[in-house]
Amino acid sequence: MGIKKKNFNTKLLAVIVIIIIVTSISLVAANYILSKPTDQNNNLPAMTLTLVGSDGTTKTLTESDIATLEAYTGKGAKMSNNQIKNEGTYTGIAVTDLLDLVGGMKDGETLTAIAQDGYANTYNYKQAVNGEDYITYNTSANVTAATQPLKLVVIYYKDGLALSSDDGPLQMGVLGVEGLATPGNVWGKMIVKLQINPIQTPQPTASSTPKPTIEPTTTSQPTQNPTATLSPTITIADTKVTIIGADNSTVTLDQDDLVSYAMISGLGGKYKSDRGVFDYGTYAGVPMMSLLTEIGGMSSGQILSIKAIDGYVKNYTYSEVTGSGLTMYNPTTASVATPSSSVNMILAYHLNGTSTNLDFEDNAYLMVSFVGSDGYATIANMFAKFIVEIRVYNQ
Repeated sequence: MGIKKKNFNTKLLAVIVIIIIVTSISLVAANYILSKPTDQNNNLPAMTLTLVGSDGTTKTLTESDIATLEAYTGKGAKMSNNQIKNEGTYTGIAVTDLLDLVGGMKDGETLTAIAQDGYANTYNYKQAVNGEDYITYNTSANVTAATQPLKLVVIYYKDGLALSSDDGPLQMGVLGVEGLATPGNVWGKMIVKLQINPIQTPQPTASSTPKPTIEPTTTSQPTQNPTATLSPTITIADTKVTIIGADNSTVTLDQDDLVSYAMISGLGGKYKSDRGVFDYGTYAGVPMMSLLTEIGGMSSGQILSIKAIDGYVKNYTYSEVTGSGLTMYNPTTASVATPSSSVNMILAYHLNGTSTNLDFEDNAYLMVSFVGSDGYATIANMFAKFIVEIRVYNQ
């Protein structure tokens, strides 16, 4: 009787131990599952991303390929219309890791991220590789310098979930550990292609062998009274633009002030991959650097922020303001072209000789344009219209 009881107790103890072990394993498994994002990296939605190196090397990634790459998770948000939007924790692949698959990116090159609808964003080397040259904002929408590194990322998750069809399956974003916001126009949705653009070196102008100078024979001519050449009167519609320096010095210019500056004009236009070159014509206005002299100028460590009357904000780096770091296109072939002369960023007040050819909104029609003697177009989102404010920020 005692032996049977002992065997029963031993069996009962064994059952209890097994139950404890099974329960523990179940709890660990459940905790692991709950700690993972709802969508797993190995179960990404269908997607493709084409990478193009500066030497033309091309590689197309699918969701399976992207799932094998090291993920980066960070916090970020967009600054749009003076409001912080789309705050969250995002996961994706660091752009630098993707670019390494096609040879990497060199200083002086630019990166273009192209969306499914043809919309394109261009980033300079510092933005794409170093996470620099971005204006950052805190949760109160005030400009705040980042104290921790930022990273440009191709995103596929927000808060552990796949992106919505309106934004994804892939989007560009600027992330970090501090959760600072960056301007909405450095984010890009429905990204399908990343393309590294080679360094643009101006082509030398061909010249023939110089001929000996022959002194002309002078012949005495009767003196004539010279006819005065009158400068053409420039007429533009009523408007105002406010220019603010990094030290908050401010000047407001109206249409009469603008036409008092030396005018610059040239051929230019916009390029989109799905439309080619459009809005092509002769743009005329004031060189941006001339306007910036009113508030102390702009240096290479600063950002230029352009604000439209509808609240749209577009930021430019120093290299873009000075006409470098731009991707240019031949207006006839729509192929990437290298300028042989300087490209000028202007605040345009005329298109083909009149303000009325520019879009108007509440007396705001001034447009940021890029012109040069080569007559090349540039990426459409480098243009900005309805400009009412120009501001220089320190990084």
